[in-house]
Amino acid sequence: MLIGKGTKLFYQKKTNMHIAILATDWMRKAIEATTIPATTHITWVAHISELAKVHADVYIDGLYDIEDNHNTFLQPIQHKSIWISSVIQTIDDIAFPCTRFNGWNTLFNTKNVEIVTHASLKENIISITNALQWNYTIVPDTPGMVTAKIIAMIINEAYYTLGDEVSTKKNIDIAMQLGTNYPYGPFEWAAHIGLEHIYKLLKNLSISDERFMVAKALEVEWLGKLKG
Repeated sequence: MLIGKGTKLFYQKKTNMHIAILATDWMRKAIEATTIPATTHITWVAHISELAKVHADVYIDGLYDIEDNHNTFLQPIQHKSIWISSVIQTIDDIAFPCTRFNGWNTLFNTKNVEIVTHASLKENIISITNALQWNYTIVPDTPGMVTAKIIAMIINEAYYTLGDEVSTKKNIDIAMQLGTNYPYGPFEWAAHIGLEHIYKLLKNLSISDERFMVAKALEVEWLGKLKG
């Protein structure tokens, strides 16, 4: 590509980037909906065990679960650039240099992706986000980042309201959508994100901040789901 700089001209080499991605169906659709540059090649994989087998420049684990042994599968490529959808676990929890991003359903938005990155990887952010055509906001390396923490609290308060028998789930959802112009009601939002994620984030946050204490109605519902 010929670039003008003052009165001089120079050539800028187009850099090809190969990205291997493990993603949910809706995350894949969101990524594919962006205008990926011709210099970016994406390999989609179906399971975490397949990710490290791909020879790529960047690896994205959109299904990261520290409790599901993902670290073991990622260990062979920890010297590479790894991006992980880890809303709850911090980089210290993950225990190797990586970039966290908010990949929760309805909160993952390529027009503004919340990310946290290890200091050693900061210089790679622009090249990788350009390759994926993502806009991004760097947020603190804390459980919940920014948006998920707020949404989890909104959902929790809705469960407190439900537990006090003020109204039904349906009516609370309607009231919040009409009254606040939210894209979803809190119970509908919890269903999209997954009640398990909301419960685990609140439990984590409540360790140091009692404002995030899990509502009894939410805990009862989640434990009931666990028992089947």
